[in-house]
Amino acid sequence: MSVLIIEDLGVERLAPVVLARLSCGVTCGGLRLVDLLEWSGADCFGLTRSHLQTIQKLDYPMLKDPRLANGKDRPKLVLSSRLVPSAATFESIRNWLFDNKSSETRWIYDSNSPDAEAVGVIHPTDTYEEILSIGR
Repeated sequence: MSVLIIEDLGVERLAPVVLARLSCGVTCGGLRLVDLLEWSGADCFGLTRSHLQTIQKLDYPMLKDPRLANGKDRPKLVLSSRLVPSAATFESIRNWLFDNKSSETRWIYDSNSPDAEAVGVIHPTDTYEEILSIGR
């Protein structure tokens, strides 16, 4: 079971805080999303902006390079790195990983409003290889 954390295009709205750091490494209320992912016990992969890949490798060893994953495997969960690190987010991550009985693809949104943004997907249909081929 694995999680792929992606710095999507919305990460630019977090500037200037994320200019030189991974968005999942931003501290909010004493927590970082990367810590929540590590605590979840899942195998974690990170897809970050190209100029931060060395920082990811050196400062966040728990976030493996997705190119090292078996290309034919699918992550169980793909999440935006913009999720707010909180106790509620941690509980949601654990529920998405461990309590999801269905293998059906399901999108996760940041709210229930009509203009809600997708912030993740459970059981994506794409393999690691296909996700990496999309590019940035």
